[in-house]
Amino acid sequence: MSSPTPFKATSNSLILFSYDDLVRASDGFSTSNLIGEGGFGCVYKGILSDGKVVAIKQLRIGGAQGEKEFHAEMETISRVHHRHLVSLVGYCKVETHRIIVYEYVPNGTLDQHLHRKHHLNSSEVFKIILALNHKP
Repeated sequence: MSSPTPFKATSNSLILFSYDDLVRASDGFSTSNLIGEGGFGCVYKGILSDGKVVAIKQLRIGGAQGEKEFHAEMETISRVHHRHLVSLVGYCKVETHRIIVYEYVPNGTLDQHLHRKHHLNSSEVFKIILALNHKP
């Protein structure tokens, strides 16, 4: 497997993972570790070699548009920090693999937090939107 490609993010604390590291952490992207699935890919629960539990998002890459989506998500999440958003831990960009690693939040999905379990009031949702649209 070739070496991972560094990503120029605004944060210097991002970890550049190898694909093999994330395969091991997710038990081979096992369906038993699948915690979410959407239009851009699947998210797996994983345990890193240091014992840290993470969410591993394996993006579906489809040409130039998929690459743009990967970079847009990396740039947005690496610069936005809010108590209602998960933090970015690192990423893997090697060959055709585009994987983003987030902190793991065991309390459910964003959809559950916004619509079912913990109703955020409109001012909290507005603050999240502002944080996502803020450009440093």
